[in-house]
Amino acid sequence: MKFGGGLVAVLLLAACAGGGGGGVDGAPLQITTFAPSISSEGDVDLALAFSNTSGRDFKYVELRLAAYDVAGRRVAGGGLDKNVTLSGPYLAGKGSGPIALKGVWVASDIRCLEVSQAKVTFLDYSTQILSGPSANQLVANDSRRVCHADGG
Repeated sequence: MKFGGGLVAVLLLAACAGGGGGGVDGAPLQITTFAPSISSEGDVDLALAFSNTSGRDFKYVELRLAAYDVAGRRVAGGGLDKNVTLSGPYLAGKGSGPIALKGVWVASDIRCLEVSQAKVTFLDYSTQILSGPSANQLVANDSRRVCHADGG
């Protein structure tokens, strides 16, 4: 079954409950745009932008994404989690994006994405990792989604 891209994008975003709060203290980045959509082929695409909020330049941003269906259940299509690695350098205090990531998943039953882990690798190869709710809170309030059936 094919849908127009605009309608499907609205359904994808409407299936997720908006998150609350704002950011994580001491986090090296803030995800300013996190906009999943479904392509005409049924693939899940993602538009992503972020700011380096640390005082240091970093080399890589690695995000682990978790997918959920309309009922808030984890989706196994193409694997439970997807890792997305973005290569910099990303300068301290500067923003990047939006970056269009095409075909992150090939599964039409996905209706919501969360960031389940974020890892930043600095130029000296030291890392900072945030996982679980702390990782998802890196997404700005107007883009953040809480997809779990229990909301947690």
